Amino acid sequence: MRGAGLALTVDAEELARVLIAVREGELAQSYVEPDRLPAGQLGRRYLAPLLSAVTVPAAGAPLAGETGSGAGASGTHS
Repeated sequence: MRGAGLALTVDAEELARVLIAVREGELAQSYVEPDRLPAGQLGRRYLAPLLSAVTVPAAGAPLAGETGSGAGASGTHS
């Protein structure tokens, strides 16, 4: 999160459990409905909005699109 310039507004361990549950459920459902729900489709569609709902910009972090010179800048993933 720090590398992305974000801070969680929820407990990290609970969020990890939710994300795992969503991923496992998505995978199971893709086996039941392979034509309607390809594996990974729900994650690609809902991960970004979910993370937006449980994060805020970290204090002192550059906003998206800004170049930061802090330690987290080199760890940013696209």
